[in-house]
Parts: sequence; C-alpha cells; structure tokens
Amino acid sequence: PPPARPRPPPPLEVPVGFWHGEADRNIPFGMVKRYVDWVPTAERHFFAGEGHYSLALRKAPEVVERVALAGKERVEERFLSAI
Repeated sequence: PPPARPRPPPPLEVPVGFWHGEADRNIPFGMVKRYVDWVPTAERHFFAGEGHYSLALRKAPEVVERVALAGKERVEERFLSAI
C-alpha cells in the first residue's frame, strides 16, 4: 500500500513556533512549510543556508529569548484579564 499522507493536526489556539533551516537534510523544508500552513497560529522562522544542527547551534539564544518572551506575554495577558 502507498505510504499514509500526513494529516493536519487538531486546531491550536496558542502560538506555535517553527524554527527551520532551509538547508536541513533531515527534515525536508517542503514538509515543514506544509505543517506551517496547517497551523493558523504558526510563527515562521525560516533561515536560508542553515541545516538541522547548524540552526540549533547558531540560533539557540534567539529561540530561547523568543520562547521566554512568549511565556512572559502569556502570563501578563492572563494576569491582566483576571483583574
């Protein structure tokens, strides 16, 4: 039988960051772009010339900073809505 086609994930209500190197040889860039299209809350972070491991090594501080900022914004949003 032919391989199963990937199905879209269930709807998400939180931001989902996609950090991907366009030169990644482990996870094809086209596949990641398809997943991003399925996620309405996707935050796209694509990097030309970066691969699977080089992206993690070179962009880790940026990723951590963005995730921390997103968490801070979410906490503030919840706190302000509770007042």
